[in-house]
Amino acid sequence: MYKIKDVETRIKNDGVDLGDIGCRFYTEDENTASIRIGINDKQGRIDLKAHGLTPRLHLFMEDGSIFKNEPLIIDDVVKGFLTYKIPKKVIKHAGYVRCKLFLEKEEEKIHVANFSFNIVDSGIESAVAKEIDVKLVDDAIMRILKDNATDLLNKDFKEKIDKDVISYIEKNESRFKGAKGDKGEPGQPGAKGEAGKKGEQGAPGKNGTVVSINPDTKMWQIDGKDTDIKAEPELLDKINIANVEGLEDKLQEVEKNKEATLKDSKTYTDSKIAELVDSAPESMNTLRELAEAIQNNSISESVLQQIGSKVSTEDFE
Repeated sequence: MYKIKDVETRIKNDGVDLGDIGCRFYTEDENTASIRIGINDKQGRIDLKAHGLTPRLHLFMEDGSIFKNEPLIIDDVVKGFLTYKIPKKVIKHAGYVRCKLFLEKEEEKIHVANFSFNIVDSGIESAVAKEIDVKLVDDAIMRILKDNATDLLNKDFKEKIDKDVISYIEKNESRFKGAKGDKGEPGQPGAKGEAGKKGEQGAPGKNGTVVSINPDTKMWQIDGKDTDIKAEPELLDKINIANVEGLEDKLQEVEKNKEATLKDSKTYTDSKIAELVDSAPESMNTLRELAEAIQNNSISESVLQQIGSKVSTEDFE
């Protein structure tokens, strides 16, 4: 069961208005209301497919709704015949409907007809909202942008867009952040920095061991305590004092920096001890005994070991 209204149009230069086509559809005629349109010129029906013509139908509803480029079916049997099945989205808009029909071909376009009909409220539906075809809105927006591009897309507009985009990205960083990349190659070493401030002076070191002669007992003393070794100070007169001066200070420096300067310090100590021994060979027995007495002393240990080594060689037996 269908409600169908036939309409004949003729392309002419004295007007395209057909007026009211004399049909009444109802808001409950869902998917059952159709308008069949015949298109003619002076020679009769026009074969739309043969001429490469595309029909365009636009509807303007009484409530202000607009529907552009409504779908039309070109009859394959009867040439120049179109069928418009009124869709549900259109039939629900009760009121007076104005229609405009066009034919298009590449760069050509012709206005074929204007006609109208009525859609009557069936009385069982609530009011419907005004609708405007999305394509129509898109066209309007594009037209406005095109006509007002200079004013809309000025410097202030660009700056505002830039700020809005940056703000959005900062607030939604996780949506734009990709996966962590591979670790990069080490960069080139940077320039050498400036020298730092001089550090604070360290705490004073421990007092050294004192080796002396008890004037009363004539025995060697270590830190004020007599040993069992008799001193023979007259033999020390033959020692070259210049070779001994500064030796204790050097040994203390070696003790504090032994990891870094051990090799050089041993060489220095060897040479000084050799000079000392060579300058007074008669004192070897006394020095051997002195070395044995103080061999465990932390500061003099290296010196005494060197002395013992020198006096044990065949050259001084």
